[in-house]
Amino acid sequence: MDPLQVAIDGVQKQAKKLEDEVTVTGTTIPTVQGSNAVDVAKKPTNSGSWFSSRSVVPADPSTFGYTEIGRIIGPHGIKGEVKMEISSDFADYRVKSGGVLYLKKPTRRSPRPVVVLASRKVDGNQYLVTLQGIRNRLLAEKLTRYVVFAKRDDRPQLDDDEYLLNDLVGLKCYLSLDDLSAKRHFAKVEGVVPPDELVDPPLRSKMHSLLEVRLRNTTQHCLVPFVPAIVVDVLLDQAALIIEPPEGLLSFTYEVDTKVTIRGYLPSRVTWLSDAERERLMRNSVQLFADGGVVVDE
Repeated sequence: MDPLQVAIDGVQKQAKKLEDEVTVTGTTIPTVQGSNAVDVAKKPTNSGSWFSSRSVVPADPSTFGYTEIGRIIGPHGIKGEVKMEISSDFADYRVKSGGVLYLKKPTRRSPRPVVVLASRKVDGNQYLVTLQGIRNRLLAEKLTRYVVFAKRDDRPQLDDDEYLLNDLVGLKCYLSLDDLSAKRHFAKVEGVVPPDELVDPPLRSKMHSLLEVRLRNTTQHCLVPFVPAIVVDVLLDQAALIIEPPEGLLSFTYEVDTKVTIRGYLPSRVTWLSDAERERLMRNSVQLFADGGVVVDE
């Protein structure tokens, strides 16, 4: 065999081995690539359950399969622990040893996976978490302000009367089973207001969630208490809710400002400046781009 080819094959194998190892350099998050402990995300075999490119916003992971569950406040101690604030009813499940969290740097678009080695609750919804590859305080400091996500299809075990918020959003609302059979819905769930946003934490257990529904063929919204006396049946397999609203509830409506997502921006014209022109513009307090270009209106 050609000695040169043998040397090339050896270098390639070594490079592949290094790529598969869990490492941290700069602000890179260690990943679980190459680890047998975790099955890395794969595209579902059912193409209908994947995501349409039209609905994906690159800077918003919630549009392509992730759910935001918290953030990293900062480092703790000298051994690489980080303090996390978890805003989830299933916090213990999310940060369990051996689980996988997905961390997103504020300046990046997509979260990256990292394995949880150990965790313990310290105060309220705050946890001290040891992450794979984060071995000292310096590495832990680099993760400050990272946003913590979980995979949407990583579902905890729920009781019969428990639902994830994402399961309720998008369901159509019907006044009876007959209306469901006839496909006559009167509203659609567009959001859920959890108790945390309505009352202080000590009163959370005394409060119920509210469904924000948009009335059919209108821009009017109203809030429906998510209680058994009003939401009498949840039919996830049919993407439907059976609601028996008390008299007058649906008349308390309000308008919601339309949210517009700008996917990109291109200036009408860009002029590249010479050094002399740049100095003159700077003296006139004109805002320049970092590369020396300036947007000039038509």
